Amino acid sequence: LTVMNAFLDHTGLFNAYIALDPSLWWDDQRWIKKNEDELAKHNFNKKSLFIAIANNMPAGEDTVSVLKDTSYITMIPRAVIPFVHFLRSSKPAGLRWRSKFYPDERHGTVELVSEYDALRYLFYYYSLSTAELINRPEISFASVLVDHYKMISQKLGYNVEPTEAQVNDYAYSCMELGRWNDAYKLFRMNTENHPQSSNAFDSLGDYYAARGDKPHAIEAYTQSLRLHETEDTRRKLNEMKK
Repeated sequence: LTVMNAFLDHTGLFNAYIALDPSLWWDDQRWIKKNEDELAKHNFNKKSLFIAIANNMPAGEDTVSVLKDTSYITMIPRAVIPFVHFLRSSKPAGLRWRSKFYPDERHGTVELVSEYDALRYLFYYYSLSTAELINRPEISFASVLVDHYKMISQKLGYNVEPTEAQVNDYAYSCMELGRWNDAYKLFRMNTENHPQSSNAFDSLGDYYAARGDKPHAIEAYTQSLRLHETEDTRRKLNEMKK
């Protein structure tokens, strides 16, 4: 109910709202009906809403027949379901929204599974699918990664960068695929974004070693060891110096 109050009466507070089986029956539904009537006045530009509906219905009832029920146990669905129907028919301008009915959950159990579904829906843009890039050597893996996180930053309103481990994994994958230019850009990205990371320079050294560039491999391994001494990096440096 608090979420729906913010969504309808203080729409600008957030860009995304998750309402899990909200108690829209409150005040005999007068509050929600008033907001339905005034829905056209709200600015929903770039706003998102996810509504979960639990199965708070007696045996034999469904989402249609329950609307005629008058028992206490069905108060929530008798308010939430009509509101969802209203959203579907009124199509509020600028609003991206979804509702989902959970037939196996009640009001007190729907939270866990619906929170996950809601976050997946609201942050649909966050994950980067790399499968389509594997067989597309003409597309720069590094450029796609940079552009993807620029898009995420714009949507969230603050700067977001891929993690060091993520970039490192992508870089080694590019090496395995023989996409050397992409691998180099990704390894360099990590050394620039994480100049105090010994692992970033160790990985860059692996790239140079794989390319047969001993001078640059020695330079990268040496820098890695300056930051943090490890037996593995020391071994690789000694092999490069032979």
